[in-house]
Amino acid sequence: MGSRPETTEKTMGFGTPVKMDETTQLRPVFDPRLYCFSIQLWVDGEPGGIHGLVEQFPHPDDVMATLNEFLAQYEIRPIDEEEYSALCRSLIEAKGGPEWEMVRMVEQDPEMAQLFLFVDEDGEGHE
Repeated sequence: MGSRPETTEKTMGFGTPVKMDETTQLRPVFDPRLYCFSIQLWVDGEPGGIHGLVEQFPHPDDVMATLNEFLAQYEIRPIDEEEYSALCRSLIEAKGGPEWEMVRMVEQDPEMAQLFLFVDEDGEGHE
């Protein structure tokens, strides 16, 4: 079994919540002890479910890949592109570390994206 990176912080990390509408919110979470991501569904200010309670998602892409299926179980619409981007950002925020620092640097100075190869010189993003 592969080793996991050591984390100095052992408390749950929470990203910025993403509002889907006036009553529905998605709250990204990172558990450093299990080294996995999840997304909490909140409806009308109350917990409505946790995507990642049973499954283990070691990468943000893993939890995002099946999020719409999870939402459908609660009869909630799929996320749109803007919500997808905000959730990806918030998952990285919840974990913290060097990836989060890179996101913050690019947000503060978009030209930094070229240093990290996020965009070409013509401003086009990479897949």
